[in-house]
Amino acid sequence: MLLRLKVRSDTAEDFILLIDADATNTFSQLHELLQKECNLNPSQAVAFFTADEEWDKGIEIIMSPDDPLHPFSSNEMTMSNTRLVEFLKNKEDKLLYTFDVLNDKSLYIELFEIVMEKTINTPAVKLHKGKTPVQSSMNKTGKQSRVKNARDSQDPLDDSGLLEDLYEIYGEMSSNVF
Repeated sequence: MLLRLKVRSDTAEDFILLIDADATNTFSQLHELLQKECNLNPSQAVAFFTADEEWDKGIEIIMSPDDPLHPFSSNEMTMSNTRLVEFLKNKEDKLLYTFDVLNDKSLYIELFEIVMEKTINTPAVKLHKGKTPVQSSMNKTGKQSRVKNARDSQDPLDDSGLLEDLYEIYGEMSSNVF
């Protein structure tokens, strides 16, 4: 059974992914695809959550029992041993993929079509449109920094001509100013 998923973001309004996944694929396989496609930092804590009609979080599906950021209890589900079909059974079923825990940023995943007679081995992106949502992380000094995505536009200061403007205002500076 093929599941067609629509993925959106509330922080990148023009972003949309359309993904085909097999009902027997695991949440781990979907996680790996989202990490790769959105160029997310793999060292960040992530989790899937079931969601209701208003996108309120329900059951959590964690990365693994070894995750030091998340103590594991025996009643929790892990991405590697939970199949998509366990929570995606009907059109309009919803999931949240929280990829930036510090800033509570998530991707909104909705099942929009079920194709009974088709199967695939691993999830695949059928459409990627718009700018990928930005993930934040903590740098070595403990300050938050932005993690750039491959699909982000270049830094606006790189091409701003700022250095040329400073030369115009102050002229060429010599190395023996002090």
